Amino acid sequence: MDTPYKTYRAVLRMRRPEYEGVATYVFASEEPVPFSAGAYVHMRIPGVPEGEKAVREFSIASAPGDRELWFGIDTSSGSPYQAALERLAIGETVELFKIKTHFTWPPENEEVVMVAGGVGITPFRSQIIDRTNRKLPFTLSLVHAARGAHLYAEELAPLVNEYHETDRASLTETLVAVAYAHPRATYFIAGSEGFVASVAGILRAQGVTRIESDNFSGLGERF
Repeated sequence: MDTPYKTYRAVLRMRRPEYEGVATYVFASEEPVPFSAGAYVHMRIPGVPEGEKAVREFSIASAPGDRELWFGIDTSSGSPYQAALERLAIGETVELFKIKTHFTWPPENEEVVMVAGGVGITPFRSQIIDRTNRKLPFTLSLVHAARGAHLYAEELAPLVNEYHETDRASLTETLVAVAYAHPRATYFIAGSEGFVASVAGILRAQGVTRIESDNFSGLGERF
């Protein structure tokens, strides 16, 4: 038997273009949506053609307690769902349900390193802002790899102890340097399946043992 999940209705308030194929979708919920930093949610949208999947999973980019729900979304795949999402009009309503968590803060750890590929930065934005809001004391470093623009870079760079902006060509060199500087940190990796596997392999080769990762299916390939 399927476990019943509470459904929340949220209204699209703004679609903010970030760079080609990527936008931040801003929603306002009719009632508070409870979630922890680093969570994702299932979103059902109207307008998806019959026979196509009308539900996808998206990481929440806003922090717990924010008045709005932010989602950084790559719609470059051109799938029927993504096309319907791009057609979604301001004021239209979506359904959010089945909230789960990608990453949780280590209970006792003084160092965390986040490694994001492209729009994999979305749950990390939630966590970084949560850390700032709650004044959590541990050291936090962020490595963000992207082919072009780095989503939320201007906002997040001042909020972490170290910020490393990189691309495909420089990723290995950057990770080796970070692993050397922070060998005992807990590493969070978020991005496409290939990105996660590649980064985890590089870190393990440098002797890093504390690694948590999550793949982002259906978000497009931005790295």
